[in-house]
Amino acid sequence: MKKLKHVLSANDHLVTGRKFDILKNPETTILETHPRPTKEELPTYYDSENYTSHNDKSAGIVSFCYRIIKSISTSRKIRIGQNSLSKNTPQNKPRLLDVGCGTGDFLYSCLKKGWQINGIENNKNAKNNSRTEVFSFIYKAPFDNGLTEHEFDHVMIGKYEAPPNINKEEVEAYKWMQLADVKKDIEENPSIYTAWFKIIFEKSFKKLTNA
Repeated sequence: MKKLKHVLSANDHLVTGRKFDILKNPETTILETHPRPTKEELPTYYDSENYTSHNDKSAGIVSFCYRIIKSISTSRKIRIGQNSLSKNTPQNKPRLLDVGCGTGDFLYSCLKKGWQINGIENNKNAKNNSRTEVFSFIYKAPFDNGLTEHEFDHVMIGKYEAPPNINKEEVEAYKWMQLADVKKDIEENPSIYTAWFKIIFEKSFKKLTNA
């Protein structure tokens, strides 16, 4: 292994006060943090209400400037990713795993571009403020009348505390149920649920119950 090249030194002024060196791996060209925080330590570095990228409700001039810069940076990252992936896998849709995805804004932007996405975030505050924690899937369901549903669906999970504002042209009624009750009812009455809902619930159940 080649010797890592020192790029810069940085201090965590927001939370811990610790100093880190940023080193470049000449083999992978990846910038590495040294000393590297452990998995258990990592969430503590973002444990602050002033950490803007984990709290989209932050106010003030710094937060305002951050959001503008984030929008520009997101567009550039997507463009770089598309150019790189189109050369290597031109026949496939780009796939992204964002480790440390914050509130999920970058994932959501990639989703709107048609990417297949997954995100991982250990910080509780970021999860609670996330707009989207998503997966996508394709399903095909034939019906007795000869028609078929064949769709590409995007699933977003978030928190919402106001009464539902439903589109009455699309939704006739709704009701609240405990997740365990929904699971039991699907097992006992599978025919009353749509194909896409059963797929979404199966994929989301563990994630929702562990949230």
